[in-house]
Amino acid sequence: MKEVANSPLIKFFVKEYQLNYETEPKYETIWEIFVLFNFVNKWKSHSNSDVQVKAIALLVAFSAVRMTELAKMVLEDICYIGEQMQKQNLLKKVAY
Repeated sequence: MKEVANSPLIKFFVKEYQLNYETEPKYETIWEIFVLFNFVNKWKSHSNSDVQVKAIALLVAFSAVRMTELAKMVLEDICYIGEQMQKQNLLKKVAY
């Protein structure tokens, strides 16, 4: 068989597992991250709540964590090492 892509077996596999669809972007618009960085850089408020908002905004911007995981995060999950802040992850096994 010269054309592997035209094989009935390959066509069935591609159709069955939906490998032939084109992906579309998840969101219509994407935030320009420099707008956030400029805002944080110019923000001069030093109240505790404002510092927390700034820290969370930067954490969300720099992490690849899903929002559901960030919503579950508690203060005990954050470990401070010098000037670094690390989030401890607890992996759970899921039975299928």
